[in-house]
Amino acid sequence: MKTYSYLVVITLCIVIILACSAKAPENLRLDPEKNLINTVAVLQVENKTKDKIAPALIRSKIMDELYFKGYERLSPDLIDNKLKSLENADRKENLSSVRPETLKGLLTADAILYSRLDRSEKSTKLFYALLTISLSCEMRKSMNGEVIWRENRSATRRNFAFTRNGLEMKCHKVYEEMIEEIVGEIMQTIPYGPNLRG
Repeated sequence: MKTYSYLVVITLCIVIILACSAKAPENLRLDPEKNLINTVAVLQVENKTKDKIAPALIRSKIMDELYFKGYERLSPDLIDNKLKSLENADRKENLSSVRPETLKGLLTADAILYSRLDRSEKSTKLFYALLTISLSCEMRKSMNGEVIWRENRSATRRNFAFTRNGLEMKCHKVYEEMIEEIVGEIMQTIPYGPNLRG
């Protein structure tokens, strides 16, 4: 009986260890000593959802966060106009396919920041709404396309109200807060840029 108990305990330990090691792809931290990045070009958010509002909010928030972290930023209009000069494509739908080396000739940036909105969902019932947002970001050197930083975050919020209008207002407010929170958490993992490192 004792042998059986030991086997059960050992089996459980092995299962727990395997479950903990089977995580999503690792996030990658930016090492400022190895990668001297001054200017970052933030591309339009690749949108895998039906949400038409979040991508612009996310891009704007990322650009603000980079600026406050001490990085030089390029105007989004400049980036978008330069991308229009590329042939073959609706780049809004295929941003992840634009190689950094291609952009190096168009943009004067040390790195390109790609972001992807993976989920933006609202599930509504009578007095209840569930909001879920998932965002992935990746920074690549414009010189050779090497990935030097990667991070992703998800958030879920539950909202309750006694009227449909009240629920909509609450969801709208929480939605913007969630975007700010997710982008803020992601950008916290980027070290300070040259303008603040001194």
